[in-house]
Amino acid sequence: LNLVKQEEGIQFNGALFLSDPKGEFSIDEVTSDSFSARFLTIPMDQEELMNSSNVFWLKFTIQNLEETDLDWVFDFKYWSYLDFYSRKEDQLQFEKQISGNLTPVRVRSYPRQNNVLIIKHLKAKELRLVFVRLEVNRNYEYIPTDLSFSVEERTAFDNYESHLRQFTSIFMAIYAVMFFYNLFIYFFSKDNSYLYYLGYLLSFMYLTASYGGYLFSFFDYLDFLPKIKT
Repeated sequence: LNLVKQEEGIQFNGALFLSDPKGEFSIDEVTSDSFSARFLTIPMDQEELMNSSNVFWLKFTIQNLEETDLDWVFDFKYWSYLDFYSRKEDQLQFEKQISGNLTPVRVRSYPRQNNVLIIKHLKAKELRLVFVRLEVNRNYEYIPTDLSFSVEERTAFDNYESHLRQFTSIFMAIYAVMFFYNLFIYFFSKDNSYLYYLGYLLSFMYLTASYGGYLFSFFDYLDFLPKIKT
């Protein structure tokens, strides 16, 4: 996978894959020579493949083709648990990073909204071998439909995410102003109908923060609350 800066992220579906129906393979096993021939090319139609197992391994190489050191963001949408292993050609040990929709936000590689992201710093022309363990919990609301993922240079990704955050913040601010304005009126009028309207506004604030992926991400950092996994 050749990494170059561009306006839109790189969608990649060319990794080799290995099914792990029992979820029993370790990183030491899948990186051994005996497992090398068991990795296969991802088929065009992945519907049957995705229903055959809850755990998959991906194998591919990445190289930063730019002349400068850059951070790259890998986006694996909707996977419940993700382990990202990478190493340089001259290294023996793999570096591990984790993410996933059901992985606590505070320990994710790159906690942004409710995305399944991995951030990797690569020097100019640096080449790395990568193995990724993907696991899905089919009781969760979101289920991945294929083994593809996208990659984007961090600055471009952060700019896009910043625009989304600003857009969400505008709506949250509008709802907050409306809420406190009507709360003020209720204190003076004692009209109970305003309580229904205040509840209506709170529900919109909750939904906006939840769908934006910020609500549970914020709660996960509050130590006095039970751990909420997004």
